[in-house]
Amino acid sequence: MPEIILPSANGEKRNNTPTFPLVNKSPMLKSGRTKYLAGGGIYVQFKLDKKKYITIVVILVFLIFLIFCLCRSCEQSPSDNTSEPEKTLEFIPADERDSDNITIPGITGLNMKSNQLNQTVDFYNPDSNRCYFKISLYLSDDTLIYQSDYLKPSERITEITLHQALQRGIYKNCRLVYQCYSLTDKSELNSGEIKLEINAQ
Repeated sequence: MPEIILPSANGEKRNNTPTFPLVNKSPMLKSGRTKYLAGGGIYVQFKLDKKKYITIVVILVFLIFLIFCLCRSCEQSPSDNTSEPEKTLEFIPADERDSDNITIPGITGLNMKSNQLNQTVDFYNPDSNRCYFKISLYLSDDTLIYQSDYLKPSERITEITLHQALQRGIYKNCRLVYQCYSLTDKSELNSGEIKLEINAQ
């Protein structure tokens, strides 16, 4: 706009250029969630949907509950150094049974240590017998897990070594076989067997 200068009454030049008021507020132009300022500035308005807000709150609550449950389970689980108390089954003590004039000790079960080869037992040949014993222990699938040497009458075994260690559990329908041999030439005589359970603890 050209500058207009008019002479004043006292001879001074006066600037008669029209002026316009300055506007301090810049109008905002809206475009979706982004607002543009007329002066060139930009700011973004974030609008959170109510359903999304509820969903986020529910997820956070669920995660907090899950972490709480995991912490509780870790506190209640036993450490690797602790072991379950041993449970010894009460088996009927051995009695002596006659089989063709040969006495065979009979028992209903054995308590053994799990995952160990060395075991404590009470195998013996009664002193009334006139033969050797060979004592063999079989699992229900006919797996031989122990066999003794010749036991003369009145001889007893209290410590044995298994052919394989047993896992924890109860083994039913096992067999304790007594094979008899002559005292003179160790020829094979008759035999007998006892059905029993093994409690590996």
